[in-house]
Amino acid sequence: MIRIFLIFALFIAFLAPTQAQEVAPEAVAQEPVIEGVIESADDLLGNADYENRLELSRQMHEIWPVRPKIETVLDRIAEQIEPQNRMRFKSAMRKAIKFQALEEASIDAMADIFTTDELTAMIAFYGSKEGRSVSFKTDDYERALQPVMTKMIDKALLDTKLGQ
Repeated sequence: MIRIFLIFALFIAFLAPTQAQEVAPEAVAQEPVIEGVIESADDLLGNADYENRLELSRQMHEIWPVRPKIETVLDRIAEQIEPQNRMRFKSAMRKAIKFQALEEASIDAMADIFTTDELTAMIAFYGSKEGRSVSFKTDDYERALQPVMTKMIDKALLDTKLGQ
């Protein structure tokens, strides 16, 4: 169960922080996206500005690095482990996770997926006072939502095992 929660929590950590915003209809692709396939910025725009997107992605990671998000998730998961085993768990996880490789993969993925305009907007928002506040408050928001999500996931797993 901890493994499922860890994977789910890491997934949530990469999605957060997010900000709901109105999107112009012309900005939304008209073609349906096949489930499991990520449509990259190159698919939409061609590869012409990839180096620019890569630089913007690096700037975004200076504002929004991966490691603190993972550390927050590890802290949350460690809270569920017996106190005498927490430090050993966190130490083992830190050894297993290759933070630099994860950061590089995240930079590449961000450059692949987001357009120049999207990355520029992300930098402007998350680099602002309000954007940084949203980033910090997102952990509190996720912590408040976690018990509800855990209860629903546990029920879904139980229902699935019982064939309901």
